Amino acid sequence: MPERIVSSPAVPAAGVAMAALALGSVGLLLSFRVPFGSLDPAFAAHLDRLLAAAAAGLALAAAGALRERTGESAPLREPLWFALSTGAAGGFVLGASLWETPAAGWLLALVGGGVSALLVAALDRSGRAWNLALGFVLATMGIAAVPTVLVAATLGAAGGPAFWLLGDVSHAAGLGAPLVLGLSALGCGAAATVASAARLGERTELARTTAVLLLGLGIGIAGPIAFVAWFAPWVVRSVSPALSAAAQVALAGLVGAGSMMAADSIPRALIGGYAPPLNLCIGLVAIPTFLFWNRARLARSAPCRAGFAFEAIELLVLFAATGFFAWLTFAVTGYARSAA
Repeated sequence: MPERIVSSPAVPAAGVAMAALALGSVGLLLSFRVPFGSLDPAFAAHLDRLLAAAAAGLALAAAGALRERTGESAPLREPLWFALSTGAAGGFVLGASLWETPAAGWLLALVGGGVSALLVAALDRSGRAWNLALGFVLATMGIAAVPTVLVAATLGAAGGPAFWLLGDVSHAAGLGAPLVLGLSALGCGAAATVASAARLGERTELARTTAVLLLGLGIGIAGPIAFVAWFAPWVVRSVSPALSAAAQVALAGLVGAGSMMAADSIPRALIGGYAPPLNLCIGLVAIPTFLFWNRARLARSAPCRAGFAFEAIELLVLFAATGFFAWLTFAVTGYARSAA
């Protein structure tokens, strides 16, 4: 009997669920108990934005999990989302700063997002050398997002679209946040309902439509958030692959909600009130994680093992990128605190 309990897929799934709930709880505690900014020493509650972050994470993660069930999983689309987000935001800020009109900003946003997406699409190849090139491009885009955010902050209300393009839930207020969270929960339930049938080849079109609607809901709430739709299903699948299709979709949604709440609240607490864009916060952790995961995936699928020199250089570059992102996190945090 004890062996059956240990081997049950419900045991690791329960651990994942508790970890996701813990992340969400951390977000709540930080938002309600941490003073935000030197100009506002009182305790501040940001429940609306946390509910919106949970709704976006729930919708995006459930969409990603359901997409996998329909056989349409494409992990490299996550860097594509990141490229679209950062490229479009950079283009918008450039156009709005030079010509001081939203029309010019949106025009250059189309150009910037398109060029960035084409560049990442060109690196969507199976070789491990391409993974390093992809890592370099993503790191460059992440670095470029920092001055984009700083310039957008000087534009005032005109810079709002740039923040949304980089991931933002600050506009959530009133009944809107609970409403979208309810819609996301209903959508996640629908996704879990059709997940098993979609894997068996039934209701495939319904599953695809549900995934697209959930993806659109998540983007509408918080902007084109990258990596959540890949990360949450990957965690669930890695920890409990024997879990049923419906349970995997539901659990992925819970992981996505908790992760997004943490991604919104923890950086605000570290900086002291200023809310950096979600894609920037998520990318600092997700890009190195994705590159290491993609390296392992490509190594398993490679017909022959790479040479020792390439293995050493590859690991050195990936660890250097991880260290650089860690340094960038502390540098941006220190700058934001000094400017507050």
